[in-house]
Amino acid sequence: MCFVSNNTDLRVKEIADRVNIPFIARAKKPRRRSFRKAMALMDTKPEHTAVVGDQIFTDILGGNRLGLFTVLVSPISRKEFIGTRLVRILEKIILERNKKKYGLK
Repeated sequence: MCFVSNNTDLRVKEIADRVNIPFIARAKKPRRRSFRKAMALMDTKPEHTAVVGDQIFTDILGGNRLGLFTVLVSPISRKEFIGTRLVRILEKIILERNKKKYGLK
């Protein structure tokens, strides 16, 4: 496992150190470079790597760009940066369309 975050080194390190997991901070997701670095740290190939994240336009898009298996989860907290809250509106529209398109609940 490896944390890949757009957050600062200090913030990510604090959590990663608690659980003894390597991390990449300031990842600039959805760029592929940080995901490649994570796979190098874990010594995995794309077909054996999954991305679990709560944002479509960073985590999921970034993983999909490399052909990784992606899992969209619900955010842990409602407290978010204003830019993220605005993007969540667009994510909600996309999710609702996909639910209708694929008959999901």
